[in-house]
Amino acid sequence: YPSPSPCLIKTEFQVQDIIEIDENDQTIKLILKMNKEWKDSRITLKFTEANKPISFPWFEITDFSELWRPKFHFSNSIKTEEVSEIINELDYVHPNGLYYSNYLILKRISQLLLK
Repeated sequence: YPSPSPCLIKTEFQVQDIIEIDENDQTIKLILKMNKEWKDSRITLKFTEANKPISFPWFEITDFSELWRPKFHFSNSIKTEEVSEIINELDYVHPNGLYYSNYLILKRISQLLLK
């Protein structure tokens, strides 16, 4: 985990689509976009005028399989899966900032009062 611990993570959830509502099972299935932003002092990219990206201070990290990313648990969830068809992205925001965007399909129990 990044220092200082605990790590402050700014999180935003956006409902992209409602896939299914099951009144009998009291469940709802959604596509969510999750945006997470945090600082990680262990990661520092050095830029010079020659290699500084046009998008500076933003820089897209294409291989982030080895980097720590926050994981979330949704209470009352039956199933949560990442949407692999949609590109998840991780951006570095100079200095030491990270911004991760991903899409999830979430099926959860929800007391629905539909009329």
